[in-house]
Amino acid sequence: MYWSIRFEELPDDLRDDVQRALPLVSWNELAGNSRKAQIAIYDYEKNPANLAARELDFSLYARISGLKSERRELEIMRATSPLQLESQKRQLAEIDAQIAAIEAERSAPAKRTETPKQRDTRLLKRRKELRAAGINNPTQTLANEFEISEGLVRRIVRESKPKPKKPGGILR
Repeated sequence: MYWSIRFEELPDDLRDDVQRALPLVSWNELAGNSRKAQIAIYDYEKNPANLAARELDFSLYARISGLKSERRELEIMRATSPLQLESQKRQLAEIDAQIAAIEAERSAPAKRTETPKQRDTRLLKRRKELRAAGINNPTQTLANEFEISEGLVRRIVRESKPKPKKPGGILR
């Protein structure tokens, strides 16, 4: 349709849209397929219906980045005793399992129907229910029900707890 015509030949309203969508690229320098691909990317990014999926993908990416950073810091630490070395190996394995679980979730977007935040809220609610039923440590049950690692369950629970305020700041 419009992919094969020059920028100057586009209708005025489309020219304005192209200038907004491709501010750094000259329409005339792109081949027809490239024009179509660039506009498809722009349309996807601007479509409000895709906002939840983009936010979810970014959230998963941020979680993976945080875990990888945590893993690097753990690798740098020097274990001074066999007990510390064993603990370090266990923590690295747990982080690797969490990364693998998140990457699997990230690579299967068609199966996702909720954001990580929604899942975490549902998990914490279910944890309360299990505790009310007398199960003091429901980590394994939650991991099985939500099809995630026990380490990820513990991390979600840990991150949900309010962090203590650090002393200091400006006194009034």
